[in-house]
Amino acid sequence: EALRLPLEGMPLDEVRAKQNLDSEIALAAGASSLIAVNEYEAKQFRAATKIPVHVLGHSLKAAPTMTPFKARSDLLFVGLLDHDGSPNTDSLVWFVNEVMPKLDRLLGKNYKLKVAGRNASKRVQAHSGPQVELLGSVADLRSCYESARLFIAPTRYAAGLPMKVHEAAAFGLPAVTTCLLARQLDWRDGVELLAADRPKDFAAACSRLYTDEQLWSNVRKEAIRRVEQDCDPVRFRSRIGAILDEAVGIPTTQVP
Repeated sequence: EALRLPLEGMPLDEVRAKQNLDSEIALAAGASSLIAVNEYEAKQFRAATKIPVHVLGHSLKAAPTMTPFKARSDLLFVGLLDHDGSPNTDSLVWFVNEVMPKLDRLLGKNYKLKVAGRNASKRVQAHSGPQVELLGSVADLRSCYESARLFIAPTRYAAGLPMKVHEAAAFGLPAVTTCLLARQLDWRDGVELLAADRPKDFAAACSRLYTDEQLWSNVRKEAIRRVEQDCDPVRFRSRIGAILDEAVGIPTTQVP
C-alpha cells in the first residue's frame, strides 16, 4: 500500500506508514519463529521483534529451454490479470502505455507482447491489439518460454518474492524488471537481470537485452545459476526441517 498509493496521488505520510507497518508486524506477536521470503523483509522483522526470523524462498529446479537467441522473438508477460487494481494489471497497463511507445522507437513494431494468464480485467482487455496478444490461461507455459526472447516484470508495487522471475530464469529466459523486484530477489542489474523504473530506462533495457546476443547469453547464464543456488529443492527441504526443529526445541545444525 505504501508503494501503491503514491502512484495514485495519495502518498502516505511517514507516521501513517510506520503505524501500518507496526500493525502488520504485530500480527506475529506470540510466534516462536518467523519466516520471511527474502532478506529485505526479514530485516524489517528483526528490527522490530526479538523473535527468530528465518529466510525461506522458493523451491524450483532449473530446466532451461534450448531455443537459440536468433530463433526467438517477442516479449512475454506472465501473471493473473483478473482485477483492475492488482499489481499485475497496473504493471501491464503501465508497460503498454508508457514503455512500449518508447520501445517501438528503439525496436520498431516488428515484435509482440504476449500476455499469459487469466485476463478478466477490463483495463487489460482494452489494451489487446496487433502488438499485444492476450493468450489467456496457458496450461503449460514451457512453449511460451521456448519461443520468447525476453521476459518483462514491470511490477511497481508488491511485497514478497517474485516467483515469475524465478520461473522465467529457470526456463532460461532473461528478464527486465523494476528495481523493486531486483531488490526483492537480491539480484544485480546487468548480471542476473536488467532493472529500471522510468519508462525510457525500462524501454532502453528491453532494447539492449532484445538485440545484444552476448548480453542476453550472459544474463541467461547468471540467472540460471542463481535459480540453482537460491531455489535448490534439496536445500529448501533441509531448511524447512531446520526451521521446524528449532521452533519445537529440537537441537539442529543451522542450514545456511
